[in-house]
Amino acid sequence: MAQILPNAICSKEFLSGALNGKNVCIVDDDEHSIEILTAYLRGFCLNIKAFNNPIDALDYLNTEKPDVLLLDVMMPEMDGWEAFTRIRGIPRLAALPVLFVTCLSDPMFEAELKKDEFCASLGKPIPRITLLEKIASLLEGQPV
Repeated sequence: MAQILPNAICSKEFLSGALNGKNVCIVDDDEHSIEILTAYLRGFCLNIKAFNNPIDALDYLNTEKPDVLLLDVMMPEMDGWEAFTRIRGIPRLAALPVLFVTCLSDPMFEAELKKDEFCASLGKPIPRITLLEKIASLLEGQPV
């Protein structure tokens, strides 16, 4: 499973430095989840773009490159894994840090994630500090 930066360096100052000014893309079909994730990210001067379906997000990603992508897995039109596969098929997004935020607890899914060094997952519900630390780890290129 993904590692988190040691608590000693996960101060507000460290998180601010790692997160300030970054572009975050959120993809989740549940509007409430988008609201929670957005609220968790407030206070870090982030540019947040949210989509309630992966098809619209893929259109956005064809022209834009966020610094990190928060991606739900279980969505009706296209699941997060399919969206992730398509995203990884775009050469300029091959190393885009992706954080799956999901209720899914599946050993096969977790095994697949371990194959991608720019990918991690967190189970819902997610504590705010855990989300922030995980995003900072991905952005700082820490092992996940």
